[in-house]
Amino acid sequence: MTGTPIRALLLDIDGTLLPQGRVGVSQPIIDRVRRMRNDGVTIVVATGRSGFVIGPALLGSFEADYYICSNGAEVLDAAGSRLYEQRFTEDQLLRLTSRCEGGRITLLFAFADGYGAYAGYERYQRVLRERQNQAVSNEGGYAGWIRNCPQRDRHRGGLPFGAVVYGAPEEITQLVSEGVKGLQLVPFCPGGADVYRREVDKAETARWLMDRIGIPMSQTAAAGDGNNDLPLFEAAGVAVAMGNARPALKRAADFIVGPAEQDGLLEAFDLLKL
Repeated sequence: MTGTPIRALLLDIDGTLLPQGRVGVSQPIIDRVRRMRNDGVTIVVATGRSGFVIGPALLGSFEADYYICSNGAEVLDAAGSRLYEQRFTEDQLLRLTSRCEGGRITLLFAFADGYGAYAGYERYQRVLRERQNQAVSNEGGYAGWIRNCPQRDRHRGGLPFGAVVYGAPEEITQLVSEGVKGLQLVPFCPGGADVYRREVDKAETARWLMDRIGIPMSQTAAAGDGNNDLPLFEAAGVAVAMGNARPALKRAADFIVGPAEQDGLLEAFDLLKL
């Protein structure tokens, strides 16, 4: 599919490695990735997910060489050591908290060791109970990582890398459109959005990492499904959109493979001759 050898593979998690709402990467993908690593291809996870959740509870026995997490705000190596970080400022944390408090928006900050709820924790718990009653509860690997912070002082031990907001779709749409100074809000579903520093994205962090390990971006391939993958698609040598990807991502891709539910990455690996 490409004449340039692929030396590094950059993989999103939700909707790419994993179908949305599922945990545990499929064994066929694990086997192929393990073989690629043995052949010298560097495997990088590039996700909006927080670094603290990366592990067997989410990915099963899947392993990568590096993990770009929180949409690029942190980089972990295979042993879990943090190599790079961009945290919120305290002013950004306080501004976002002020925008969410008093309303019906749940605000969860992503700290190094888990999520801290600074607004709407009771509402979040109520939604979870409703899902459990409907037998559709799935925290997507975050079960046990979320704590209520009524004193709103958890950041005293270290500022967060990002945040997530949940609420009525119209409220989140309004929050996204109005914005918060210095921050970007990236919707991932109706009623939900990730929040990062405005200058943070997967592409810039991938460039930093590839420069560190000596691989040109022209010799990388990126696979993803969401709009937060667009900068990475522009930076990578080859861009692969999943069949379940957002329309804008499909338009930016070099080729499109099957959906995550059908292990579409296996098709991508074949096309990339990996």
